[in-house]
Amino acid sequence: MEPLRIRDALRIVALLVVLGHPRLAGAAASKASDLCPVTADPCVVTADVTVDPDTVLDFGGRALDLRPGSSLSFASGTLTIRARSVRVEPAASILGSAPISSFPTLSIVTTGDIRVEASGTTKGKIDVSGSAQGGIITLAALGAMQVDGNLLAKISMRTANRPGRRSISSVSASGDRAPAARARRTCRTAAIP
Repeated sequence: MEPLRIRDALRIVALLVVLGHPRLAGAAASKASDLCPVTADPCVVTADVTVDPDTVLDFGGRALDLRPGSSLSFASGTLTIRARSVRVEPAASILGSAPISSFPTLSIVTTGDIRVEASGTTKGKIDVSGSAQGGIITLAALGAMQVDGNLLAKISMRTANRPGRRSISSVSASGDRAPAARARRTCRTAAIP
């Protein structure tokens, strides 16, 4: 019976290695190599991963691909992603939240494309609007910028001379803007009484 257990354990370890270092649900990350081996290109995320606050995930010349059903989540502070390209497939997400006194900031910088994809009604999502204060998304791509999915950011504030609550949603994006269908710039402001 004991040799069978050792053999089964070795099979499981071999399977994990063959599958390319998969992340377990809820696993924490503080550097790009926590998501996938440093030789993986693209770095493929297939599970939910929590990223430590104030983290820079630097993939260098490698691409990052978030597959359907996966997510990168960070709670407060800043998450910076640097890569050759970033792809958020339909039903994948990057999520930021924060306590009341702060707001999450997401910055994605690529030398290639940034794509937030959709397939029918299933959309990829970058969302930093979940906290009370909302958050900021900055996207900068030297290649194409394609946003068919959702980008959600909100900053809420109260001012001394205006007691009502104001909500400002904005997304700052730069990249290849020609043709216009490949790159989009979105900025909306709405007042909340």
